[in-house]
Amino acid sequence: MQACIYDRNHTRNLVYLIISFYGSSENGKLFNALLLIDIINKIKTLSQVLSIFNENKIALASTLLLFAVLLYISAFFAFERFRNDYESAKSEDDDNAPDFNLYCDSLVKCFTSTVNFGIRAGGGIGDVIAKPMYGDDNYWTRYMYDFLFFMVINIILMNIFFGIIIDSFAEKRAGEAEI
Repeated sequence: MQACIYDRNHTRNLVYLIISFYGSSENGKLFNALLLIDIINKIKTLSQVLSIFNENKIALASTLLLFAVLLYISAFFAFERFRNDYESAKSEDDDNAPDFNLYCDSLVKCFTSTVNFGIRAGGGIGDVIAKPMYGDDNYWTRYMYDFLFFMVINIILMNIFFGIIIDSFAEKRAGEAEI
């Protein structure tokens, strides 16, 4: 029994068996999709891809922590200065305009809106929140906020994160070529 606990294959098979039983019930049909994770064990390349994330977990976690801190600072700044720009993201004259569901009436909502749409928008958070008119009191402040958000978060930090992953693939490929 003790050998089964320490053997990864037996443990994995036991977990798959439990997921299969739960997946066969009426409420657990989604768990059947979890069984597709086994493809990672079947295809060696996929397990190598995951090993790259495992080997660089400290660098990736540190970068994600820096990411979260800077996103929190930008959300806090937006919460203090541009709260109304988040609420008016939907155009009222156009019923077909997308509602980005941007909310900034609390710091938590402002943070989630900034994270969700600021990272996914190609030009940063400035693409999805209301645009200030030239001559408004906060035009230049918003200009700098949008520009810095785009440069620091969307370009620099994302490229650092992706660079760690790409560099790891290059090192792994070079190591395999050397062997």
